[in-house]
Amino acid sequence: MTVGYRLEKDLLGEMPVPADAYYCIHSLRARRNFDVSGCKVHPGLLRALAELQGILQ
Repeated sequence: MTVGYRLEKDLLGEMPVPADAYYCIHSLRARRNFDVSGCKVHPGLLRALAELQGILQ
């Protein structure tokens, strides 16, 4: 459950990000851009990125 927001800033400006989110302003901007384009991220790409980060074995 989100309890508030934290204000994050990048070169494009400031945005509120949910306080309990593990992601940052860059991920939030990317998510909004994908909503506009209608493109979906392939599950294999998500899995590969998670493996590179050491999240999945």
